[in-house]
Amino acid sequence: MLTRSVINIQDCVFSLLQKLKSDTGILKKKFSSLQKEMEDQRESVRKQQAEVTKLNAVIRDMEKDIVVLKKEIAERDDTIQDKVCAICPQ
Repeated sequence: MLTRSVINIQDCVFSLLQKLKSDTGILKKKFSSLQKEMEDQRESVRKQQAEVTKLNAVIRDMEKDIVVLKKEIAERDDTIQDKVCAICPQ
């Protein structure tokens, strides 16, 4: 009778051990998958940061162009105003 109890306990422990091994395998696969996903996300963030840096540089260049063009427009307006005054003195 004692031997039968020991065998039953051994069977129970063996089946629990098999289940734990199976669960461990599943968790390892999930962990690896999540690590890969995290690395992909990090790479995506790096690419987006590089794109933001590039676009900020473009914006700064365009803002400089706007300043130069506004100055040029003001100079042309002054020239036109001078010519109008020369043609039609008041």
